[in-house]
Amino acid sequence: MSKRRRVVLFVLLNVIGMGLLASGLSFASISLYDRSAITAPSTWIRTTGIVCGVTKLPNSAPPQFQAKVCYHIKNHRYFVMDLSSPVEVTLGAKRTILYNPKNPSSGRDVGQAKPNWMALLKEGVVLALVGVGVLIYSLRKVLKVRR
Repeated sequence: MSKRRRVVLFVLLNVIGMGLLASGLSFASISLYDRSAITAPSTWIRTTGIVCGVTKLPNSAPPQFQAKVCYHIKNHRYFVMDLSSPVEVTLGAKRTILYNPKNPSSGRDVGQAKPNWMALLKEGVVLALVGVGVLIYSLRKVLKVRR
């Protein structure tokens, strides 16, 4: 194999490896963020909320919708915005809300369809590991050629 081909192969493998690594880390971080957005500490109190508004997010393909869920605590009205979803929500639908008793405005809608964060985390780790493997393979090839 000519020297020029080896350099092109090295650069190509590095670009692929870096892309896989970056994609994997992105998937993993998104999955962990999604998980934190739909869980709450065990000290939080459960209540029922009602979908009181639905917004179609602009410039999203496929169309994404975000529900506003209203809930009442001690004659005060609070609301929480859902994670966006491609599924349009029905106004008036009931949702389960967990809220902090010390700060009722900090509610989280735990009744919405949950993203499969564990699958996304696994895919992210696999992509990152494949990316690292490609980078190691590429570096080993370069080091082998130099000897």
